[in-house]
Amino acid sequence: MNRTARVILTFECRRRCDYCCNKYKRIIGGAQPISRPTDIGEYDEVCLTGGEPMLIMPASVICWAKWLKRIGVSNVYVYMSAYSNLAALTELLNYVDGIHYTLHEKSTLEDLWRFHEFQLIVARRYTGKSFRLFIHPNFPSPVTIEPKAWTRVEEKPWDGPNTCQLPANEDLFYWRDMCKKPA
Repeated sequence: MNRTARVILTFECRRRCDYCCNKYKRIIGGAQPISRPTDIGEYDEVCLTGGEPMLIMPASVICWAKWLKRIGVSNVYVYMSAYSNLAALTELLNYVDGIHYTLHEKSTLEDLWRFHEFQLIVARRYTGKSFRLFIHPNFPSPVTIEPKAWTRVEEKPWDGPNTCQLPANEDLFYWRDMCKKPA
């Protein structure tokens, strides 16, 4: 079984979802601070997440992905539900093995538009990578799925604070320089 490091690059997010696992002390309480990608280079897989890292700090996400690949991490993934610009997203796709894209309950029409843009781009240009889509059951709009874009599509209720947990093979970290761990 692969050893996975989940790295929170930022806790910032405009949505403020009640069910956000970053609010669950039982999850976040065990997160360890790190300063640079080499602190987790021994993991088989690294998942970069947030908050909303591709909306808040896309250049840092790209830098982390490049660095992780340089130090030999075999699988680099990004969790996101929004991005700030297409150029940053396109650059990121050159350095990651996949993206886990989420359509949240509090998504906006702009989020939906960017989602459609994202799936059309990956369906045309990025074969051989893993693209997973998670749709919150209360997502406010109908969604048209481009089947060629997605490795997996799921819709299910969010885990609550008593059931949400990290898988046994994962360790949770946060980027010390950008994140202030919630109290």
